[in-house]
Amino acid sequence: MVMLVYVVAASVLGWHFMQLGAWPISLFFVPALAFIWLAFRVNYKDGLMCETVRLSKNKLVVEEYHPFRTIRKRWEFN
Repeated sequence: MVMLVYVVAASVLGWHFMQLGAWPISLFFVPALAFIWLAFRVNYKDGLMCETVRLSKNKLVVEEYHPFRTIRKRWEFN
């Protein structure tokens, strides 16, 4: 939804700048759109990461799990 609002706003502003004769300004909206899309994508993937903390009398175990990576990190403390 946020991307749709940005695309519409960028299109309207880009058209406005083109009508004023400042067409190079509208070209800056394309890389901005790519960076915003990339930021949302990275944020979504990082949001799926979770950690599990287990505490017993003798040991503290922390496990990090990321569903898109095969490596699971595990730390054990005595």
